[in-house]
Amino acid sequence: FILGWGLASALGRSLTPWILRRMEPGTAGTATFVIKLVTIVAVGAVALNIAGVKTSTLAVGGAFTAVVLGLAAQQTLGNIFAGVVLQSTRPFRVGERVRLVGGPLAGSLEGTVSSLGLFHTSILDGKDRIMVPNNVLLNLAIIPLREPRGIDIKARFDSHVSPRQVQEMLKQAITVP
Repeated sequence: FILGWGLASALGRSLTPWILRRMEPGTAGTATFVIKLVTIVAVGAVALNIAGVKTSTLAVGGAFTAVVLGLAAQQTLGNIFAGVVLQSTRPFRVGERVRLVGGPLAGSLEGTVSSLGLFHTSILDGKDRIMVPNNVLLNLAIIPLREPRGIDIKARFDSHVSPRQVQEMLKQAITVP
């Protein structure tokens, strides 16, 4: 089993560059995790078969363990399934600005999506990094923001400068790509 664990880690490390070339970083991380998990489960089944464990005993024990772990890890499993749904439906991409609105947030949250993982999604709001659990994210309205964030400026002008002159000065001084 220990050798199989090493095999799964080595397989994940060797496939990561190939997966990163074909997928976005968030999706590639999830795909690598799934590959490692499937390899570990397969190695575990082979190891138990070599050890002589009967399949009927394994099935009963696995069912009991699944019920106990399922109840204990309900929130974690909910976040994982929500992460898979978000990865497949792609309501937003890493780097996009979004506004999240809904009851669990008690208002709204606006920022740039910095990462999308299996358990949570990270949103950057200025220097603050906010991690929103994926099962909460599925219950929110997601509004993609296409316009750049507004900028407030303070400037002092002489009393004889008109608003039209200020507008002309801003047009000449500020360019937007």
